[in-house]
Order: sequence, then C-alpha cells, then structure tokens
Amino acid sequence: MVGPRACIWIVEDDPDIVELITHFLGREGFSVRSFARGQALLSAIIEGLPELFLIDLTLPDLDGIELTRRVRASCDRPVILVTGRGAVKDRVTGLDAGADDYIVKPFDLAELSARIRSNLRRTEASGSSLPDEQRLDGFTLNSLVGTLSFKDNTIDLTEKEAAILGYLANNPNRVIPRDEMYLYLSGRNWDGVDRSLDVYLCRIRNKMHGLNPRYNGIKTIRGVGYKLTK
Repeated sequence: MVGPRACIWIVEDDPDIVELITHFLGREGFSVRSFARGQALLSAIIEGLPELFLIDLTLPDLDGIELTRRVRASCDRPVILVTGRGAVKDRVTGLDAGADDYIVKPFDLAELSARIRSNLRRTEASGSSLPDEQRLDGFTLNSLVGTLSFKDNTIDLTEKEAAILGYLANNPNRVIPRDEMYLYLSGRNWDGVDRSLDVYLCRIRNKMHGLNPRYNGIKTIRGVGYKLTK
C-alpha cells in the first residue's frame, strides 16, 4: 500500500532521529511505529506486520544484519537498511541478509520518503515478477528457491543473485543498461558510485563457472551495462 497511512516500522535507538523521521513521514502521509530494540520488533511481528521496515544497522541488542535475517524469515515485507557505513562490502552484506534497499547516514528525508514509496510500489507490482524457473545454456535457474543447476549439480544463490541472473535470462542478447538493472533491483537510479552490482555479477560468474568451466555468457559492456548471450 503506497497510499495514505501505509504503516512503517522503524528500529532505531536514537530518540532524536526517531522523532525527526516520525514527524517527517507523518507529514508525508505514513503511519509510523518505532522500536528502540530489535527484540521488541520481533515480538511485535507476532501480532501484525507493517508495509515496510526501516532498520538501523547498529542496535544495542541485535546487529541490524541479523535482525534483517530474522525479519526476512518471518515475512516478505520490504526492508530498508539504514547504515552509517558506506563500504560496498557492508551494503552487499545487508542486501544478502534480505534487505531490499539501503540508505546511508546522513541522508535527506525527502530521499528516504522517495525510497520508501519506490519499495512499496515494487511490492505492489510483484505480480509481474519473472518466471520461477528459467533455462539458459544448460543451466536451470529456480528463483523461487534460489538455486542454479547444471546437469546433476546444484548450488544456492542469494536472493539478489537470483534476481540479477533471472533478469538477464529474461532479456537474452540485449544490452541492459546499468541504470535499468539498478531500477529493477532497488527502484532507484545508479548514483555513479555504487559498485555492489559488479560484486554480485562477479559472484554469479564464479558460481556459473564452478558448475560449467566453459561458460562465459555474461558480458560487461564497458560504459553501458551487461548482456547475457544465448
């Protein structure tokens, strides 16, 4: 629900930040509930769910990454991770844990609102998602369970790896601009700096090469984007 009173749950132990975000999102038409501890949020999940979670990476009782994993094990509502760490490794770790997006402190409140709306829109449009199973050059990708198979061997993929490979497989022999891939994955344009997509593609290539050393079907088109050849 992107419309009025979509409920956002915030997990943040700094009361000043909570007050600032709550006031701003309230003016933007959202309903906000806040938690200072990760365990308090996990207890509340038993009673109901918001439309979206906003989870700070550094919490007094639970690491934000671990909390994201537990939230993702309980439901499929969007998670935006709030982090003061800008390193690619930290962002990739958060996305691998199940976060749908991230925002780095200090952030602009208008950008936070835009990212919340973008993630809610993508959730509503999930009915147009890619097929659960796709075949490409002898591989079988099962996005539903997150596996990639070749002949008798099967390996696990993270949610983001499966999404990236699935999108490439659904657009064979077409150069996919970097901006388009970022929009598909996170609902936002590439900022010109973030290299997390390159990290994921490197992982995907390594995993596919492990199953079939001869495979070299994912191409990086320098300065443009990516292409899967079939």
